[in-house]
Amino acid sequence: MDTTETLANAAQHAVSSSVTALFTFLLVAMIITLALEEKIHAKKSLIVSLYAAVALILAGMLHLLPFGPVELPNGHEIEEPVYIPAIDWGVIAIILGSSIFVDVTSRSGLFSWIAIKLTKASKGEPLLLLWYYGIMTVVFSALLNNVTAMIIVGSLTAVSLEKLRQNDKLLGFLLIEGLLTNIGGLLTLISSVPNIIVGNAAGISFVSFVIKAS
Repeated sequence: MDTTETLANAAQHAVSSSVTALFTFLLVAMIITLALEEKIHAKKSLIVSLYAAVALILAGMLHLLPFGPVELPNGHEIEEPVYIPAIDWGVIAIILGSSIFVDVTSRSGLFSWIAIKLTKASKGEPLLLLWYYGIMTVVFSALLNNVTAMIIVGSLTAVSLEKLRQNDKLLGFLLIEGLLTNIGGLLTLISSVPNIIVGNAAGISFVSFVIKAS
């Protein structure tokens, strides 16, 4: 019975294939524009904002976004702009909180201290240092979002290799760390933006997500 109701609801909220094709084209166009960023001399933030505005306008014209008043807990209703219901404030709050935490922690010198300790523990052996940074990448990617983790670990790797005079190995280190950050990004609810979006939309708890991901 539940399956039948789910299928019925899905059919009721289904959109036409032409609308899907339209937004698919818009997505592909945005990706191509981002790839040609240097040639068209435009910033990524400007490009994404422009396409987001176009998407919102089209969604409003095609009635894909909810209109009408929003009911407050006290029973009152307020009118909100059409783009408000499209914003997942829970996801934004998690990303904002993680970014603030990382910025404050980096100013405390913790990450630099970790880099120094790892460099000393490796005793100048690049392979051993790679193991240390690989583990650090997975842990950071699981506890922070993977983009932030890669920025931190990548910058620390560059510092460590420069001190060891092994700058020629930097690209190899970064490639391996980039692969490992994807592994760490699957482990927890806050480790990547897709995890945050899916978990928040599905109402999955942090512990449940970790258990299922493990």
